[in-house]
Amino acid sequence: MNKLFFILICLFSFEVLAKKLPEKFLDPGYVFKPEENIKYPYKIGLWGSIETHDRIHQESYALRYDNFITLNNEYSLRFEKRQGDCGKADCDRKSKKYIGRSEIIFSKEQLNTNWYNWNLYFDTSSDMPKNNDFIHVGQFKMNLEHEHKSRYLLTDKKIDKYNEICPEMNLYFSIRSNGMLVTRQGVTSCENDFNKLVIDKDNLKGKWHNIILNINWTDQDDGFIKLWINNKLFLDHRGKTISKIIKKNSNNYYAPKFRIGLYGQGEIGDQVLHLDNIYAAKECKKIKLNINCEEIISQSNVYKISSIKALSSEQMKIRKYYLSFIVKKISKKFNKSENEIEKWIDITTDHLPWVEEFDKITSRKEMSKLEKFLIDEATRKFKN
Repeated sequence: MNKLFFILICLFSFEVLAKKLPEKFLDPGYVFKPEENIKYPYKIGLWGSIETHDRIHQESYALRYDNFITLNNEYSLRFEKRQGDCGKADCDRKSKKYIGRSEIIFSKEQLNTNWYNWNLYFDTSSDMPKNNDFIHVGQFKMNLEHEHKSRYLLTDKKIDKYNEICPEMNLYFSIRSNGMLVTRQGVTSCENDFNKLVIDKDNLKGKWHNIILNINWTDQDDGFIKLWINNKLFLDHRGKTISKIIKKNSNNYYAPKFRIGLYGQGEIGDQVLHLDNIYAAKECKKIKLNINCEEIISQSNVYKISSIKALSSEQMKIRKYYLSFIVKKISKKFNKSENEIEKWIDITTDHLPWVEEFDKITSRKEMSKLEKFLIDEATRKFKN
């Protein structure tokens, strides 16, 4: 009896209605072709079906079904992109030295109000981007036809083949040198509407992260985007979420589609990403995970990661250089170790808008003010 109970528990630990995967997809040498239906074996709700991007790079490791690193299902999706991997027309793009991807696209366009859930795992072997290079790991994006019909609202520049001038990326997740950020552009302007760090680089790799989104897709002011990362509210944005809703034909409108995986530009090295628990629904309680919907919906305080952690690696170097003179002065004056003073300054200056006003804070005039402030604070704290 106990043995039977254990077997039943094991069976129900995976998606009950999972379909059997084609054997060829489990062959480590299999190469997923561009625009191939991957026959995802688990229910995904309002996402529709899944196919590969038409520019997925053509190495066998680009996309695999993996049963080694998983969360709830028997298989996760494993994406890998190495430096220089590119497919089809991506190889010919000249805007960056390297542009390539291993991505999948969900077929159903998104309108009105929906809930979305997925879990991602950024492998410890992955390289982090440097400088201004990036890896996109999830994008809600309008198609090129819509952009041709709507960019006049935001720019008078002519858009090119790939519309790198002003793409409409309604919401996307991007890994930069300081961690994973959530960003949007091309809805109200060609620039980023927001650019917020949601997982810092020290906590990104080697663990599963849960993403939950509640979005009202509209070109009206009652639109919204709410984002929870690991059950903490990180974004509560109000206003339109599509630049302009335009009719595609008599029955349909252009709307965002979701793509996820690894899409990188620049000298970013190699990355491996796993994906599990993909689901979209009209209500939170229907996204099929052990989530306390009442608890997350009741959250009103938006969580913020330390402003210093949100700086890029280059900005951190500049900040460290300028503050090193103040660290030495305070250390000598109060007979404290430089390491202790450096940590104290990190805590004492974390309230400053380092990301938003970095150039201003690191100007000569502002650094002089900051030095006086820190010496006054140190006098109060360290003077016997």
